[in-house]
Amino acid sequence: MGCPRPEAAAALALAGAVVLAAAGVGLRFWQIERAGARKDRELVVLGECRPWAAPCEARTGGLGLRLRFEGPAVPLRRFRVRVEARGPARPEAVDVRFEMPGMAMGQTPLVLAPDGAGGWSAEAVLPVCATGRTDWVAVVRVRAGAEGEGWVARFPFAVR
Repeated sequence: MGCPRPEAAAALALAGAVVLAAAGVGLRFWQIERAGARKDRELVVLGECRPWAAPCEARTGGLGLRLRFEGPAVPLRRFRVRVEARGPARPEAVDVRFEMPGMAMGQTPLVLAPDGAGGWSAEAVLPVCATGRTDWVAVVRVRAGAEGEGWVARFPFAVR
C-alpha cells in the first residue's frame, strides 16, 4: 500500500478538523448548560434589614454575607454599598441587584470591587418608583472557588 494521494489526504485532514470543531462546540454548549443548571446556594437573612443603620446578615452552614450601605439609601442619590463574605472559598466576584417585588425594574447588576479592607464595594443609585413604593430587595451574589460556586442572599429593605 502506498501513500495516499494529496487530494485524499486533504479531504481526510478537512474531515478531521470538522470533527474536532464540532466536538469543541458541543463541549462549550455542555459547559454553558452545566453552569446554567448550577443553583446558587441560598443564604437565610437574619432579622430585619436596615443596611444604612447596621449591617444586615445572611447565613447558611459555613457561609455568611454582610450587607451595609454607607449613607442613606435615597432614590436618585449616590450611596456606597459594601459586602463582606465569609466562607470556605475566597470570593472571586460579588454583585448586587436591586429589585422591587412585583415590578420590572431591570436586571442590571452592580459589580462590586475589592475595597482593600476585606470587603467589596461600589457606588449605587436607586431609581425612583413611579408609583411611590419604597420597598426594595438587594440581591447579593457571590462567586467563589475554582468551580464558580455561588451564594445568594435576598435582603428586603425599605427606603425612607
